Amino acid sequence: MNFFRKLFGKKEKQEQKLIIEIPENKLKQWLNEELKGLDENEIKKQYNEILQTTEEIKSSISDLEAAVFEENVDKRLFEASTRARSLLIRKLGSSLEKVNQPSSFNFNALVEFHNSLLREMVSIVNAWNAHSYLINPLFRKEMHELNNRIKKLGQLIDELGGFIEKNRDYGEKFNELNSIAEDFNNISKKIISTRLEIEGSYSKVKELQTDIDAKQKEMLSLSDSEATRKAQALQSEVEQLRNEKQRLESEILQELSSIGKPLKKYNKMADSEEISVPKESKLFLKDYAKDPLLALSDEKNLPVLKAVLKHTEELIKENRIDLKDKKRDRALSQIKNIIDNDVLASRINAYRGLSERIEAKLKIDNSFEIFKKMKEFEFKINSLEQELLKDRERLKELEDDIKAQEELKKGRKEKLEGVISELTGKEIKII
Repeated sequence: MNFFRKLFGKKEKQEQKLIIEIPENKLKQWLNEELKGLDENEIKKQYNEILQTTEEIKSSISDLEAAVFEENVDKRLFEASTRARSLLIRKLGSSLEKVNQPSSFNFNALVEFHNSLLREMVSIVNAWNAHSYLINPLFRKEMHELNNRIKKLGQLIDELGGFIEKNRDYGEKFNELNSIAEDFNNISKKIISTRLEIEGSYSKVKELQTDIDAKQKEMLSLSDSEATRKAQALQSEVEQLRNEKQRLESEILQELSSIGKPLKKYNKMADSEEISVPKESKLFLKDYAKDPLLALSDEKNLPVLKAVLKHTEELIKENRIDLKDKKRDRALSQIKNIIDNDVLASRINAYRGLSERIEAKLKIDNSFEIFKKMKEFEFKINSLEQELLKDRERLKELEDDIKAQEELKKGRKEKLEGVISELTGKEIKII
């Protein structure tokens, strides 16, 4: 019957737990109201008793130090007793000086304070055991009072230890809560800071993109202008002239190649005054050695070249300028061709004319300033694009960072909710 009642009977409603929602910015206030931590009044009471007892022990030490034994005693006993008294006083004083008030009254500080008391109590007991048997025979009254007060300190330390053990679970949970809450708050602050940086990065990226678009529009407008088309046409003409000039330059240098070595020897003979050469020929040879085309671009130097070549021809024929047969024949043939014909002169004149035409076109209305502006636009746009790329990479890093922070915060939030529930017995949700 019970089976059917369970099967077909009405199911009892399960009691739903009340979940308290706490806004993140109100969490600290809520915790302060709900959780008071350990009983600070009880802790302070115990601490004050310990402090009072240590002061009483210090007073007893002073009494022991001031005590005088007037009866006649064995000299060796007196010396051993007073030496042991000095050692005990020094050791007890050193241990008591290390008993300081805890920095705070949270559980960890309390445990550390208790541990330090235990350490010093061990030192006090060891000192007592080492020296008291020698001091007691002469200073029994003072030692009795000191012993009672040391025992009292030991009892108070034991009571503090009992208080710690009684509250250990709560204290450790409370400390864990404070640690997680602090971590949770630090992550929240970092998330806010990162979001602000992301907003700034978005604004900067947007500004850079706007600036790039504007510069590209200006560059496009400039490149599509009538002035640019004229400059491009002029640039094309200049390029053709430069190609023609380069072709002529190659032909002239090719024509002069066969006389290069004889002229070097001729120049060397002139420098050593082995032969007599006019001053203007010496000056020409010096310029020619540096740059043949530049030297011949001056029209007054062409007759000087012919005179030098005429003299060089004579020296070759007299074997004063020594050349191998093939080079000798080639040099003489080329010298004769330059002297008798005007082909070189014609080419040099054409070369000079092309140089003048190119220079004149480059000066026309500063047309080539447009290309300079275009280069400046290209450089500026490239710089902005590089900056934009870096900012986008930084933005991506920040977005990845905030995702990781949000995930970390989620874990801390769940942990925090769990610890608060354990301490308060209430189901909470941080929103």
